[in-house]
Amino acid sequence: MDEWLRGPAGVRVQPSTRQAWVGEQEIQLSRTLFDILVALLQQRGRVVETAELVRTAWGYDEPGDVHFVRTAVYRLRQRLRNAGARAVIEAIRGVGFRIPEDAADPTDEADRARELALKTATTAIFVLNADRRIVWTNEAATQLTGYTAPELRALSSSADLCPPAQRKWREGAWLDVLAGKHLKRGEVDLVQKDGRWVSVSASWKPLRDENGTVEFAILEFWAPAAALPDSAHRAAG
Repeated sequence: MDEWLRGPAGVRVQPSTRQAWVGEQEIQLSRTLFDILVALLQQRGRVVETAELVRTAWGYDEPGDVHFVRTAVYRLRQRLRNAGARAVIEAIRGVGFRIPEDAADPTDEADRARELALKTATTAIFVLNADRRIVWTNEAATQLTGYTAPELRALSSSADLCPPAQRKWREGAWLDVLAGKHLKRGEVDLVQKDGRWVSVSASWKPLRDENGTVEFAILEFWAPAAALPDSAHRAAG
């Protein structure tokens, strides 16, 4: 996975997935606006000439298209401002635009700390939707299960990770989670990609939307050290 490109006020993008965020809020950008933001972040601190942004966004270079760039940058600024990121893009009259190379602000530092914590945590974390499909995992989850993150998201259900004999009570537990209960269990079995079983402690926590409906749930597994690869042992130490 490629690195996040970061700007001031918590702005960050990931080119491979075409995702853009301001702090905790993901923002939806058109292809043109996203490409302009990436170009400015890739050259953060340097003035990117208008003609270069035309080539980036539209694939050609015509001096008369300055107006289109200005309009696109204005829309991009509005999207960022609406998400709480103000004064991110500076206009350099007669030349182009830039995102200033300022010292990392507290939001940037918090984002990096959270990303590092999730990456090095030895607790395997899965976010499930209401259909029990895995929509997000941390690195410890891939280490514990032996699956890659895309493979985990491709499973028909998180139930694919448990032995058949335990699926019935887990289905009952899932209904309790959908009803809003926070469940913990001292010992359950998890089936790894290679078919081996490992005993783990588990926790299910419901996540409600603004209407109080359980929209997602966090599933956490605590595995014994012997179940984790050497890289996880080092992270734990």
